[in-house]
Amino acid sequence: MTVGLLVGALTATLALSGCGSRRDSQEFVAANSAGVVAAPDGSTGFDTGAAPGADTGAGIGAVDPGAVAGPDTTAPGQSAGGAATAAPGKATTAGGASTGTAAQPGKAAAGSGNKCATSGSVVTLGNISTQSGLLGELFKGLPEALQVWAKSANACGGFGGHPVRVVSADDGGDPATALTIAQRMVQNDKVLAFIGLDMPLSVAGIEKYLKEVGVPSIGGDSSELPFFENPMFFPIGPFVSVIGAADAEIAISKGAKKIAVFYCTEIPNSCGPVAASKDLQVGSPVVKAMGGEIVLSQKASVVAPSYTSQCIAAKRAGAEAIIAILDGPSVGRLATNCHAQDYKPIFLGISLGLSANLTDYAALNQNNFFAPLNTFPWVDASLPGPKKYAEDLQKYFGRPLGGPSPAMAYASGVLAAHAVRAGLPANPTSADVIKGLYTIKNETLGGLVAPLTFTPKLPRDGITSCYFLVAISQGKFVAPEGSKCLKVNAKGPQ
Repeated sequence: MTVGLLVGALTATLALSGCGSRRDSQEFVAANSAGVVAAPDGSTGFDTGAAPGADTGAGIGAVDPGAVAGPDTTAPGQSAGGAATAAPGKATTAGGASTGTAAQPGKAAAGSGNKCATSGSVVTLGNISTQSGLLGELFKGLPEALQVWAKSANACGGFGGHPVRVVSADDGGDPATALTIAQRMVQNDKVLAFIGLDMPLSVAGIEKYLKEVGVPSIGGDSSELPFFENPMFFPIGPFVSVIGAADAEIAISKGAKKIAVFYCTEIPNSCGPVAASKDLQVGSPVVKAMGGEIVLSQKASVVAPSYTSQCIAAKRAGAEAIIAILDGPSVGRLATNCHAQDYKPIFLGISLGLSANLTDYAALNQNNFFAPLNTFPWVDASLPGPKKYAEDLQKYFGRPLGGPSPAMAYASGVLAAHAVRAGLPANPTSADVIKGLYTIKNETLGGLVAPLTFTPKLPRDGITSCYFLVAISQGKFVAPEGSKCLKVNAKGPQ
């Protein structure tokens, strides 16, 4: 691509990011699902009303142990109960196996002996994510994963004993658009909480508003300072500085003790020295304590047409590994440019920057790419939480969803449900949800997250400094350590 064409493409991309897409989750799912779509009376989001019930206490979401034995094996076009699924755009009901008759939204399920029965009104949760614009490709599949979680929750337990629906919207990476959406969801949709926010370019647009109205944000990418410094934000994993330090530890464990770092300029609160690269500056004592050395640390742009100069600088500095705090396509271009210089270090990314197309780059398919995640690796199902995720995707969506963003979104829903596992009153408020969040102590959600504890103390510090590991091998993502959370000697914002 010529520089002129690249600039033109970037201009168009930024223009789209500025105005933001108004697509709601109905359109996201209709475009990607295997026939499982629900749409309530023209409103945004979905009515996924089925027969919820009580949490099992297992820490992996509201699931009846006898209700889900494994992935759905019904034929295409059939629901879990054997009924034909609705065509895209038509409403469907997400029922779980062996849960009895599904309740209509706002009504109690039939049968007082059904522990999955619910009573009370439908509660609404909101999601804002960047699905278009500069970073949109990184977060694809997130709204669909939230609908899968809602269907699974409504099959047994719902949200604190209430049927739950999730409304989603794309902010295009624009803070002003994000604020407009948040106001609409709070004032019109009456959302009790937001879940799974993935909006690194625009989260600053809503943080003050959520604090003013007292509506919590649960889970999300946890990469920006508001996730740890705003009392309405409850992060689902460690701050990106922990993930950055984990990159260094991974490199050193692979024998690469001299490390170069390139971090993006576009999102300083996620990439720069105050965030992911906090412990990755030249002379870093954290890295020295690990037995390594940062020999080069520089800014780089995710829209750079080439990273040849960065490759040459890292090679001259003697770097045996490159930590690239960039988006997926940029990491792919960086590796390709370095290989063209006959320079083949280990490459490391971060969870926020992973994209499915990384496996398409030949330069990253040499067992030389690794990345730490702040939630479970989506390619492993060895623990109860990740296993349930894989089963729910098959049952309610018909196929897997690749990448860390859908996995994070699903885990955010499970975290929200776990917070209100003791039940919500007939007319719940956001304050009831916040109260429930402060009951979470050393919780892993069955292996979906690092141990979480929430207290009113700020910055948030009740998250174990550990990470989950993914790598690329033979053209696909793998989890070399399964769903084990690997500890690292680093901390979030102090």
